[in-house]
Amino acid sequence: MSVFEAAVTAVGVRLMMLGAALAALGRLIAIAIKSLSGHDGTVQQRLVAGLTSPVGQRRVFDVLRAFLPNLVIKRKFITSYDNGGTALVTRFDDVKEVLARDGEFEVVYGPRMIEITGGQNFFLGMQDTPEYTRDVSNMRIAVRRTDLASIVQPLFKLAALFFLCATAATGSRRWRSPTTTRCRGRWSWPRRPLSRARRARSTGPRSTSMRAAVGGI
Repeated sequence: MSVFEAAVTAVGVRLMMLGAALAALGRLIAIAIKSLSGHDGTVQQRLVAGLTSPVGQRRVFDVLRAFLPNLVIKRKFITSYDNGGTALVTRFDDVKEVLARDGEFEVVYGPRMIEITGGQNFFLGMQDTPEYTRDVSNMRIAVRRTDLASIVQPLFKLAALFFLCATAATGSRRWRSPTTTRCRGRWSWPRRPLSRARRARSTGPRSTSMRAAVGGI
């Protein structure tokens, strides 16, 4: 790529970033205006809820990415772990650099992991040490990458199916799901649980069909 092409590309990226920031700023103003009306809490509570929502956070980062890409706050802004300040890094290349510099930007979850496990650190709270490498290797031996698709997901779907059918049998309106009525006929219960389900359906005034599909969950 020539110098001219690189310059044109850089200008185009900056203009796109500026346009996204201005559009995001308009949406943040709309969030602020919307928080002035409503009955759920105070104006401040509604404003904080709007800005800290996933959509609100994305718009804030759009603005920061264009005008303040690396923002350092010299006070405790994040309260989930002990710290003396917060740095917000918003641009892709800068984020990659932070993730690659383990020595300067260490994992912060160690104390919380020790508290949860009752004195032993977990590898998610460790720095890049021999102990971390050992625990990650043991985890990869115990759980293979293919186990998620071949074991975990089918069991999760089966558990969800039993839950939906059980709540349908009791006629629970709180936990009723469209899945119990939308997916029919593609999966069969074992004989005994199915007969119980049919008895529950016949006696329950508000129960829905007990037939559902694993693939539809």
